Amino acid sequence: MRRNAPAFGDIWYAKGGVYGPEPVLVISSPAMTRLAPDTAAVVPVIRLDDPWPTPPPQIAERIPGVGIAALTKFNTIPVGWLMDNEPSARLDPSRHADVARRIRNLIGP
Repeated sequence: MRRNAPAFGDIWYAKGGVYGPEPVLVISSPAMTRLAPDTAAVVPVIRLDDPWPTPPPQIAERIPGVGIAALTKFNTIPVGWLMDNEPSARLDPSRHADVARRIRNLIGP
């Protein structure tokens, strides 16, 4: 079965978490996806049912029914670390522009 390409706003479970697979929010832009199709830029999502809750980050995005995306903790991972063949959830499209703006402000020019 062919894996769907990760896109901005997708929430996937990724391998390599301390306590097993952890949800991540894909923040890769379409340009980055074209330039590096085997890599995804992501931020961790603190799950609502996290057995080891951590304080919510100051710059975050609430994702109803999923958790809190920590926008200051971005990283790149191999696309092969994303599990399953499709995302487990998606960020509301009406939030894409604001989240993208906040991430651009954090990364800088």
